[in-house]
Amino acid sequence: MGNTLTSSLNFTTDYVDIFEETVAWIILSIGLPAISLACYALYRLIKADHVAPLYVINLLLSDLVQIICRIYFVSQKHFGFLSPELIKARLIFLVIVRFGLVASLGFMVCISLERYLVVAHPLWYRYRRNLKYTVLTCIFIWLFSVIYAVIEYNIEVYRTFLSLLATLFLLPFPFLLFFYVSSRRALKSTISVSVAEKNRILGALALVFGIYVVLYLPFTFMAFFLVISNIRTYTVYCFMAVARSMVRLSPLVDPFLYIFMRKGARDTLEAFPCFRRVFGWSTTRSDAETT
Repeated sequence: MGNTLTSSLNFTTDYVDIFEETVAWIILSIGLPAISLACYALYRLIKADHVAPLYVINLLLSDLVQIICRIYFVSQKHFGFLSPELIKARLIFLVIVRFGLVASLGFMVCISLERYLVVAHPLWYRYRRNLKYTVLTCIFIWLFSVIYAVIEYNIEVYRTFLSLLATLFLLPFPFLLFFYVSSRRALKSTISVSVAEKNRILGALALVFGIYVVLYLPFTFMAFFLVISNIRTYTVYCFMAVARSMVRLSPLVDPFLYIFMRKGARDTLEAFPCFRRVFGWSTTRSDAETT
């Protein structure tokens, strides 16, 4: 989220700018290596009958798109890119960031749906799941995000853009809430799933729902508030800056979904050859099954 209205404000935003720049540096220094490691580890989990990691990998790739674009914004702060071409490039990078955000929300819904089907409709899921359909779903989400990016790039009225983005941010809420609540109820009555598997499924659903509620909903409410009230006070600007920063922090949390794709702490670390060499572990169960 860029400071689109900064030029029309009648108060200074220096302290808020420092806060947002600090968040940007935290994201770059921690998020980039964390997502890269998680993508590598999840790539090792992809099998013909294990489609969940594919959604998580695409989620992390959408986070990676956002982080790479943030490098430009941090550089612009320090080097002062003011030429017309670079100002236009900033707008393009902002659109790409929001393209990544929309894709992230789509893959979060897919992860929750997949975990819900495992619990609530296990037989249907066992015989109907297919890697081809998973790939087609991922392609559809990326294409939808591209269409949104093209539409946003051609929107010149800020309130119209904010209304569209807030609406898209709000759409996943009923789905994520339904998948979480229904899966929780189904897990209490099922006996075909082990306790460890129940914890992993519920943990993944809780993490996805928690990420959405804590990081995305505050911005959604603030965006609707700005669209409806059109209030431009310093307090509102600060709240909006915090809400923007919360959304930007999602790439720091999404890699934790990798933990719920594994069977334990050792199984998590074994995905990395360096840990296997350090601790002297043999080939992992996942590697053996793949072979």
